[in-house]
Amino acid sequence: MQTDDAHPLPDTDFAARAGDTLARMRELFELVVELDPATRSAWLAANVPDAEERIALERLLDADQSEDGYLDISADEHAARMLVEEPLRPDGLIGQRIGVFRLTRLLGQGGMAAVFLGEREGADFHQRVAVKLLRRGLYSEIEQRLFRRERQLLASLEHPNIAHLVDGGVTGAGIPYLVIEYVDGQPITRHAAERRLGVRERLELFLIVCRAVEAAHRALIVHRDIKPSNILVADDGTVKLLDFGIAKLLEDDGENATVGVFTPEYAAPEQLAGAPITTATDVYALGVLLHELLLGLRPQGNPTRRPSSLASVNGGEHVTLPKPALLPRALRGDLDTILLKCLDTEPPRRYTSAGALADDIQRHLGGKPVEAHPPSRWYRTRKFVQRHRGSVAITAMFLLAIIAALALALWQAKVARSEASRAREIQGFVESLFQPLSEGTAPDKAPSLQELLQRGLARVDTSFHDDLRAQAELLDMFSRIQDQIGEIKNNRELSERAYRVTESLYGPNDVRTLDTREKHARVLYRLGEFDTALSELNSVRAAMQANRISGTSLAAVLEDIAFVRNAQGAKDDELIALNQESLQVRQADPQSTAENLGAGYNNLALAYVHANQLERALELLQKAHDLFVQAKGESYVAATSLANIGGVMFRLGRPREGLPPQLEARAMFKRIGIDNHQMLVQILMGLCETETQLELNEQSAASCDEMVTMTAKVLGESHPRFVRALVIRANAEIAAGHFDTASVDLDRARKIAPTIQGGGTPALRAIDLAAANMDRLRGDYAALRQHLLPSISAAQSSGAATAPNVLAWFAQACERAPGDGCSADNAIHARESLADEKYAHHPLRLTAINALAQIDLWHGNAKNALTEVQDAIAVTLPELGEKHSWIGEAHLLLGDAQTALGDVVAAAREYTTAAAILSGLPPDHRLRMLVENRLASTPTKAGR
Repeated sequence: MQTDDAHPLPDTDFAARAGDTLARMRELFELVVELDPATRSAWLAANVPDAEERIALERLLDADQSEDGYLDISADEHAARMLVEEPLRPDGLIGQRIGVFRLTRLLGQGGMAAVFLGEREGADFHQRVAVKLLRRGLYSEIEQRLFRRERQLLASLEHPNIAHLVDGGVTGAGIPYLVIEYVDGQPITRHAAERRLGVRERLELFLIVCRAVEAAHRALIVHRDIKPSNILVADDGTVKLLDFGIAKLLEDDGENATVGVFTPEYAAPEQLAGAPITTATDVYALGVLLHELLLGLRPQGNPTRRPSSLASVNGGEHVTLPKPALLPRALRGDLDTILLKCLDTEPPRRYTSAGALADDIQRHLGGKPVEAHPPSRWYRTRKFVQRHRGSVAITAMFLLAIIAALALALWQAKVARSEASRAREIQGFVESLFQPLSEGTAPDKAPSLQELLQRGLARVDTSFHDDLRAQAELLDMFSRIQDQIGEIKNNRELSERAYRVTESLYGPNDVRTLDTREKHARVLYRLGEFDTALSELNSVRAAMQANRISGTSLAAVLEDIAFVRNAQGAKDDELIALNQESLQVRQADPQSTAENLGAGYNNLALAYVHANQLERALELLQKAHDLFVQAKGESYVAATSLANIGGVMFRLGRPREGLPPQLEARAMFKRIGIDNHQMLVQILMGLCETETQLELNEQSAASCDEMVTMTAKVLGESHPRFVRALVIRANAEIAAGHFDTASVDLDRARKIAPTIQGGGTPALRAIDLAAANMDRLRGDYAALRQHLLPSISAAQSSGAATAPNVLAWFAQACERAPGDGCSADNAIHARESLADEKYAHHPLRLTAINALAQIDLWHGNAKNALTEVQDAIAVTLPELGEKHSWIGEAHLLLGDAQTALGDVVAAAREYTTAAAILSGLPPDHRLRMLVENRLASTPTKAGR
């Protein structure tokens, strides 16, 4: 039916024909503009379900009916509107409101916009934002509607390194504004310059930028104006990319999106030419940014010259690097290739996206071949070697050491004709060792380090039977390599032979002889031959002092003596004095390196650890670690100092804080390729102990098993540390409730301990303490007292972390199984020990308090037991965690205390908590069975 013969109702099949928002709005407008108002409203209600679309269309229709349409506005008024695009005058805007934000100060302005700091205050909040007033007006309803839709799209772009679009709109004068997350930072180039960041640190910052751009590319948004001022870095190092998609908001139309919306110095050739824009446009700008970040200047013209050559010309003078002279070398190769690919004038030849660029940067940082480099077998082989330094580093060190010896021989050949013949012989010897490499370099063809060592040792006598100098140098080198890779068991004879040959050549008091003798003594110490090692070291020390030999050589001897004396049970003052003297010798030596000083601090710290001066030890270890990293980066010594830091934190009762450095030390050993070394044994011991105390049972089981296997492999089953490894693993098994397997390890350790030179008594005490813990958990108080009896005297006088536990457990055992050593003062001694401030928050405090609370309950002092256990839980819970079995045992005791006090509801609540915690123990574990029985017999449960 028609209401007006002149204007039939429009066709409703318009949806299929409307291709985009603007076209759809135009078609709808044309369909209904001629209808009378009543018919038009009914048609819109029936055919335009989108309320927002319907309102916008009605506004267009209302505007069409008004008398001030575009043609009704005079040219003078149009010109006045154009004047709005004149430069903004910020003076008059400060203090005014844009939306809900008050402008407080100007942050900056450019050709397209002015940016103000805006603030909004509420009753309980204060918000700071950046308000960006754009210079172009949006005067039509459709323009403003499209602007809002695009603003919504950008507001949905969520990424931690992209400044979030908070709000936006159009002022009454038709001027668009944007409200953006305020970033209090500085441009990325200035941040890098002021902090003198190295090349790697700059690349890591740049990688963050690339990943942010990649996220926007995935959302089909191109930035179009990447430059340092649009990338801010906060004081905490957070990187934020600004103005993402702002260019898109300012575009004239879909076909000509870039006119005037870019910074020429960072613009891609296609932007300057007005050609279509793609993600490759942003890649070009990222290339310019990376060029400026690394070289301190932007590329000039068409960049075909390798950036490293620019750095070579100016020596890195434009960029504030720690070592500018090293810049050409850092750029040469992959970074040259990556930069030139980014800056190619042809978009198809650049990286396809910021993500592809980021992937290549990440490959470069990881030492892997980059995709930008043309395929090359030699290139990939070289990158393989760089990436797998761990697996080839020791072999390379071996090769370099031989080449160094060869170079020395060749230099000496220039001095005397006889040396030339010797150099040729050494060269032939080196070539013969690596003969299998002529068959190929594949892993299954290349000889192992052990094969090279054995081949070299077998040929020393035959190749140099009449050349003692060559024998001395090669044997000493082979011995040092054996020691560095942890082959201690096979090194005793070799180190002694190197020392004897050197002595026969240079005499007993030459520094070269004394150095090889000190290395031999160190091997003896690591093999557990403490008395023999000490005798050798005292002789070396006397000879050095008599011949005025100082520096690193003397320092190493003093430290070795301290290690041996520690193993023999020396007093703390002696160990500290030896290591203080060693550090002073290193500090007085003008040739001392950062690594040498780090070794001095590290060894002095270990002496303080032995003396239980743990805070002082931690301070010295941190100095040592900083020096090691400064000298060698990721290395054996850096990993060792990290492990020592973690171990001291464990002793301080901070296992959660100590675990990360120990895990990082283990990971660093893997990265540098050391998987068979006595220091790795020490790291694994620390990991096993820390993970056991935190009851990370699956992790500790793996670490402990690896520790025992590694100790047997590196040191042998007759070494004191093997006994210690068995005891440490037994403690982990006890914590998990696996008493049978723990007993096997303790029995095995008990058989080996008496055979240990100088270490039998401490080892037996450690075995007894582990067995005592198992007795306590089983409720076998007679066995508990017997196992603790040898340690009581030492516990009363020592400051060891276990002292309060030993004393409290012994008092508990004496209550139920009186005998030798028991007295009325046992519990008093335990409480006196706990009064020491260092035990105030120590996790072991809880097991001691649990034992003393049990005594209180036996004596009917439930109220005191309740208070003590509650306090102990409060101070140890942050370190142990709420699921720890010690916490579960404490709640069991709280339940017993509440039962004794007559509060069965509270008792049931404590038993329920304890049962939930202890449910992870084996079903036949005494603590689990006790709490389950208590819970079953408690008449009133919590919550009833």
